[in-house]
Amino acid sequence: MKTYRVAVPIKYYLTVEVRAESEEDAIDEVDGVLLHDIANNPKVKALERDEAYDPEHWDIQEIKPAVSHTVETTEKFWDCECDIDFIHPKIEINCSKCGAIADDQPDSRVMEVAVYLELHPELKQYA
Repeated sequence: MKTYRVAVPIKYYLTVEVRAESEEDAIDEVDGVLLHDIANNPKVKALERDEAYDPEHWDIQEIKPAVSHTVETTEKFWDCECDIDFIHPKIEINCSKCGAIADDQPDSRVMEVAVYLELHPELKQYA
């Protein structure tokens, strides 16, 4: 089942979200519910009513599920304040360059650690 946003022009666009299998089903759903109200509303002018009844004037968009933007981190590595070589294994309690302390810094991102370990294979034992 997909979700569609259907905008029907009546002086302004009246937007309705419906769950349907296809655009055609979304049109049928809106037609069955919304247009009944439009037909019985004396405030809607005849021209607007005609456009509202014609799906050619409708704006129909499928609403995609939101994409998660979460970042996966690992507790085995941490990031210091350095611009380069900022990933450290947790056994290192501080950075000898910037002085950052592991307990005060964020865990490293998994994808960054994977790249870093390719460049520094000697640290793979800590992964």
